[in-house]
Amino acid sequence: MHGDGLGVEPEHLLRHGAAHQEGEHLLEELADTVRQRLAALEADGSVSARTLGEGYAVLADFMHWLGRCQATIDYGGRGLELARTAGDIKLEAHATGTVGAGMFFGATPFDECERHAHAVIAEVDRFGNHAMRAQSGLANIAALQGRFAESREYFETYLAWMADRGRHFEILSTAMSRGASELAAGEYERAEEVLREGWDELGRLGEGGFRSTTGTYLAEALFEQGRLDEALAILDEAQSMTAADDWVTHAYSAYVRGLVASAAGDHESAAVLLAEAVDLAAQREYVVTRAIFLLGQGRVLRAAGRAAEAREALEAAVQLARPKGATVVENRALELLRRSEAPPASAPPRTSPAPRTARSPVRRPARGRGSVSWPRGCPF
Repeated sequence: MHGDGLGVEPEHLLRHGAAHQEGEHLLEELADTVRQRLAALEADGSVSARTLGEGYAVLADFMHWLGRCQATIDYGGRGLELARTAGDIKLEAHATGTVGAGMFFGATPFDECERHAHAVIAEVDRFGNHAMRAQSGLANIAALQGRFAESREYFETYLAWMADRGRHFEILSTAMSRGASELAAGEYERAEEVLREGWDELGRLGEGGFRSTTGTYLAEALFEQGRLDEALAILDEAQSMTAADDWVTHAYSAYVRGLVASAAGDHESAAVLLAEAVDLAAQREYVVTRAIFLLGQGRVLRAAGRAAEAREALEAAVQLARPKGATVVENRALELLRRSEAPPASAPPRTSPAPRTARSPVRRPARGRGSVSWPRGCPF
């Protein structure tokens, strides 16, 4: 961004925000500042299309981090129009990718997301690595629709392309997406292998934004293998490195902690933690994330013998997953609903001593706040 525009450098805003927010409201305040300044500049007509386009692209990124997917699409689309007017290919690639992220995480059906992704990949000669990131999105969609072999093929193409060009960080930052796809497939050991590599390597780089969320996925892979204490230790570390208003990491941590508590027989804590995850996600527009948390809520409530509440959560998960096209999530919720037709088994007794899930403090982000961490992969 240039000095004739917003009066504030977007790159500075991103660095300042990502480096530990000074105050919980920083991202909201930055977004409001940029939005107001852009409106004034558009009305004035005194700045270039490129300057305005950069401003809208940054505003779209803020909306993405705040979990406002439709605003991400709207502002990213405006940035895309201005980038094309200005003939700025780099900005066009950035805005195109941001629009795709809003589509993927929001309510846009996956078949439409796939068409967008294929169109972006077709521009790889112009857009470079920005275009290839859509390959990762295609892989996530395939996994969420049960096409697991196809998902792995998409990822292999992505990894080979990035490796050939020395894009090591892009490979590491995609570990969460690859691991999440293996979680969807029920391949928990494979998920652990992928996520552990990303977790360790990002740690050596001193990175925290991608790593914190990668850690929550790793914790789920460990939980699914019955390694509860290891899962909790990873969650503690992940939450310790992230911002107080990183809603994705904190919500996903509450989700996995709740699953751990349920497995240990602490059904009361499990219900509280899953309610927290569901509530945090409900304040945003990440459709698949919301459906997965509701699926988890149904899972722990059913284990607690609270059949009516479990059914309500599972039906809500189906209502979100079905129009999106997330058939893996939908089918798992439907399977639990079918099982619920029979009287559930009595809840297992609480173990003694209980794991530290219920006693470990869960850092609760301020309501309605988002994360300033870099955009991340698909949070299953």
